[in-house]
Amino acid sequence: MEVFRKEFICQKFEAHNHTEETLFAMTGGILIPFAKPGKFTEDEIHIFYIPKGAGISCRPGVWHWAPYTLEESVMCMVIFKKNTSREDIYFTELAEPAGFEL
Repeated sequence: MEVFRKEFICQKFEAHNHTEETLFAMTGGILIPFAKPGKFTEDEIHIFYIPKGAGISCRPGVWHWAPYTLEESVMCMVIFKKNTSREDIYFTELAEPAGFEL
């Protein structure tokens, strides 16, 4: 998937109850917001930087959202079990958008 540079603001999150998701930074670094399973607040969001050539897996139930990048665009590989995006995906949203700084 191609990731384009965008403002560092997040409000929506997704999780998968039965499936791990792995994200691999192929052509440049990515930043991914994560939050613990269950209810969470803006203060409990953590941003992880994944450098080019590395990846990260999130366990079932961990809230996350689409990657960000510091570059104009990068390619990222997303790996999960077949049909996860239709059969095992749940969404939540913060009351207000949360910005983050590096």
